[in-house]
Amino acid sequence: MMGYLILPSHAAAEQRSRAAYAASLAQPSNEAVTTTLWEVREHPDDGRAVLVIPEAPEDAALGLSQAGYDALLSDTERQALVTLLPADWHAVAASVGG
Repeated sequence: MMGYLILPSHAAAEQRSRAAYAASLAQPSNEAVTTTLWEVREHPDDGRAVLVIPEAPEDAALGLSQAGYDALLSDTERQALVTLLPADWHAVAASVGG
């Protein structure tokens, strides 16, 4: 199952996903992180973006424990996760899948 975290822009979503990837590394790096952890999908009309967040670390190709993976999201972000995207996002899902 996936969770979706809706953010105000594509840039904000990419930045958040890069921060999560950096936090998931066993050895912190001083170099700029360019890899994102979660997929970013843009809204078809309004500039928002969504992070597609798998439920388990193995589904995100990470070797973290479930607790470690869960800790990559703040309490506020976990509360904001949705399991279904609102109807206006359907064009995004359709374009990604087909």
